[in-house]
Amino acid sequence: MKIPENDLPQKIISREGAPPYDFTPVHFSNFPSAIISERFASCLMELEPEKHQFSPIVVEDFEKKVVAHAYFWRPMVILDAIDLNSTRIVFTKKDDIANSTCQLRHGDGNFVNKNVIDGHLAWADARCQSKLFISDAFLEILSSRQIDDFSWTHKLKEI
Repeated sequence: MKIPENDLPQKIISREGAPPYDFTPVHFSNFPSAIISERFASCLMELEPEKHQFSPIVVEDFEKKVVAHAYFWRPMVILDAIDLNSTRIVFTKKDDIANSTCQLRHGDGNFVNKNVIDGHLAWADARCQSKLFISDAFLEILSSRQIDDFSWTHKLKEI
């Protein structure tokens, strides 16, 4: 379900007076989402046009001068891809793991099921609702296009 356009931010203020990073995660109205650069957005629009919500955002400095254009991004694909045998996750319902949401802890040992994410470049996960996920294949595409002005907090292996 898309978020209505009039509920989304139309502009943001850059504290540094500079364009935003290629990918800046945000949590908007209980949906995992991000502010993404035009080049990140154009890559997703080219490769997965129907699987995401994009809304243009004007980026201004404190003097209200436009310094960039960006996009609010929310994946419309929600997968149940986290491998339940991962060792660095905390389940909210320890007595009902099969139906539980989870949080990821830093470090090695977390996995996503490759057969579940096959054919998807980016998604939200049904169990870990506060995070956005991008596939290794999409990271390679971004890197090949020199879209790399971002970092991630968790790297999950695809198994």
